[in-house]
Amino acid sequence: MWSKLRKGWDRIHLFVAVIIAILGFVYFISQALDYSETLPPVAPDEGMNLYQGYLFATGRYQPFEDYGPWSFQMPVSYLIPGLVQARYGPGMEVGRLYAVVVGAIAVLGLWLTVQRNSTLWWAAAAVWAIALNPTYVQYFSQARTEALVSMLFSWMLFFGLGAERQDWELAVAGFLAGVAGMAHLNVLLVLPLYILYVFWQFDRRAGLSVLAAGLLPVAFVHIAYWPDVLRVWAGYIRPELFSWADEYRPPARGNILPANFSWWPVTDWIGDRGHLAWVGLRALGQTLRVHFLVFFGVLTTLLLWPWRRKLRPGGRSITKVFFNQHKQVVFLLITFLTLFVVYLRGANGITCQFSCLPGNIMYFFVFGLILVPISYTGWREEMPIWKQVAIIMIIFLL
Repeated sequence: MWSKLRKGWDRIHLFVAVIIAILGFVYFISQALDYSETLPPVAPDEGMNLYQGYLFATGRYQPFEDYGPWSFQMPVSYLIPGLVQARYGPGMEVGRLYAVVVGAIAVLGLWLTVQRNSTLWWAAAAVWAIALNPTYVQYFSQARTEALVSMLFSWMLFFGLGAERQDWELAVAGFLAGVAGMAHLNVLLVLPLYILYVFWQFDRRAGLSVLAAGLLPVAFVHIAYWPDVLRVWAGYIRPELFSWADEYRPPARGNILPANFSWWPVTDWIGDRGHLAWVGLRALGQTLRVHFLVFFGVLTTLLLWPWRRKLRPGGRSITKVFFNQHKQVVFLLITFLTLFVVYLRGANGITCQFSCLPGNIMYFFVFGLILVPISYTGWREEMPIWKQVAIIMIIFLL
């Protein structure tokens, strides 16, 4: 009798988890459609993506063409929304509907990734984590590159994360990582990190297949638009090291931060609330608030994961499962932290003045959002009191 009741409960609670996820998905779509009709256009990102994309897709101009519109991003960020407009008509309305579809696909990919590598309940929680965050929903309601890239990464993780993936799945994941890099150059760093993960998690054949698949979109874009594609790369190349790239550099735009701005020494600005450093700190605080669950998951995993060998589980079968999980956790953490450092540096006057940081995390937030569902079964059950206090303090500070 009890076994029958238990089996019945197992079926019911899994069914309930799916229903909760569906409700979250419907709520996300309804919110996104509402935002798509009410939010003002985002200048210049959204307008450039749609207008330049339409010009490129219809053949009026080619990416990086002389005397054509300047391309700040890699071609994929323009061509995908451009092809949608070439099929359904140009304009903001089509662009916003395209963005909502991209968001729906991203949420679906995230749900599939979490339920495959964790549980249906955690998958439902991941859906609601996006649906209840107005900033996430707004980004998935606008034709912005951040939404497109995060959608590609959610499906990359679905195909490529886990110890039981087939070679073709890993190759698809590598291909999607390459496509994401050809939409936004900064996130191309994900591709080599993922290739290293596959070599570590699987074998040489799988790693080589991912290498080939990931380089395919990268090679195609560079061959198709060489050498003018260097106009995007030139912004990342130091003039004193590669003077030959000077002819491809964008027009000088002046200093984003004052020439005399510095974070050090702290005593120069800590008492002056009007100092520009406080603007940077407020932008960092806003980033932590908007992406609270992401940073909470990253910090919690760093504190609770058993990094020391003596704290890890014993037994051959348990150890094998743990190390498969360990490799996934290491890949997700390194990828998230690497990109966070890149964008943190960019927000410190390289590409913008602090305010772009919350939005830039949207490119790769999925790597941090799924950390808790992936890692929680391996967390330490016992830990020193200072770590318990540290976790409580982090929760209140964030």
